[in-house]
Amino acid sequence: MGEFLDFFKKKKNIISVLILGILILALPLGINLIHQQQIINSRATADPIVIKSTTDVFQVNGQWVAKKDAKISLEITSPLGPPAHVGIGATGRGSQ
Repeated sequence: MGEFLDFFKKKKNIISVLILGILILALPLGINLIHQQQIINSRATADPIVIKSTTDVFQVNGQWVAKKDAKISLEITSPLGPPAHVGIGATGRGSQ
């Protein structure tokens, strides 16, 4: 028992045991991550920016141009979806 305690009194031995323990724990985790397949799907089903007003807005040489004093309606869709706090009946003003 005394030899066992003497082994852990040296800083070098403690560091060696900790590194060995980390490697032993990391090996199965790394193998598990290698076996998993990540599937990446696009979440956006619509264009991120849609111009609703088409009478005052048009394209020239691939660039969008608006007439002077044009009122433009845009529909913007986030690729990440709606914020977490937005839901049915949520007004953001609390209960009134």
